[in-house]
Amino acid sequence: MKPFFILLGLSICVISLSAQEAYQYNQFYYQRATLFEKLPIDSDDIVFLGNSITNGCEWHELFNNPNIKNRGISSD
Repeated sequence: MKPFFILLGLSICVISLSAQEAYQYNQFYYQRATLFEKLPIDSDDIVFLGNSITNGCEWHELFNNPNIKNRGISSD
């Protein structure tokens, strides 16, 4: 009986893994990610990570702090 439940559990895991599709990012994601790789971040910087809400704001202007870096990506 124990081997049956082990086999059943493994079968469920394999079936659920094959049901997952790989997420395809859009072009904007890759453009922003490439830009972020080229922009340096220093140890005294404040980094905002997030989605379109983060991406849509100029945080360094809002808080009047040039050390704030916006790393939001819309549609992430």
